[in-house]
Amino acid sequence: MSNRVHHVCTFTFDGRQLAFLWFTNERDGVEESVPGQIRVFASADGARAWGLKAGLVVSSDAPTSYNLDAIAEWCAHPTATGIECRVFLDVWNLLADLGFESNSIFRGADRRGVAVYDKLFFGNNLPSVTPPSQAYSPTWSDEEVRELARVLRLGLAEFRSRLPAAAA
Repeated sequence: MSNRVHHVCTFTFDGRQLAFLWFTNERDGVEESVPGQIRVFASADGARAWGLKAGLVVSSDAPTSYNLDAIAEWCAHPTATGIECRVFLDVWNLLADLGFESNSIFRGADRRGVAVYDKLFFGNNLPSVTPPSQAYSPTWSDEEVRELARVLRLGLAEFRSRLPAAAA
C-alpha cells in the first residue's frame, strides 16, 4: 500500500454540495469510483468514514472547500478586479490534480497558460518565495483575464464530466 495521505474536500458546483478525497504522495490526485470518475460523497463526514473503512490514511484536518459555482460565475463575466490569487490558484491546482488525459483540452490550456498560472502563484506571496516586507500584486491585462477564464472554464467542464451522473 502506498503512503498516500487523503484529505477531505468539499465543493459547491452546479448548485450541489458534495465531498471527495484528494490524496498526495509521489503524485496528487482524487479517489475515483471507476477510472475517470471522481468518487463523491454527500458530506465530508461520509467521505472521511468511507476512507477510513477502506483502510486509507485520512487526515483529521478540517475539509478544504472549493466554491466552483463562484469560479464558474466569474468565468461567465471575467474581470481583473474579481481575481483572488489564492482561490483561483487553489482551483487551478485541483483541476490539474484530476489526472486528465495528457491530450485533454484542459491539459493543453494548462500548458499554454503557464504565464497566467505564475502570476497567480506569485500573487499568493508565499513566504518561501516572497522576500520579507515585500508583496506582489499582479496587474492583469485583458488578454490574461480572458486566458484565465478560458483555462478555468475548460477545467470546470472536464471536472463536471468526471462526476457521477447522479451528482452532475
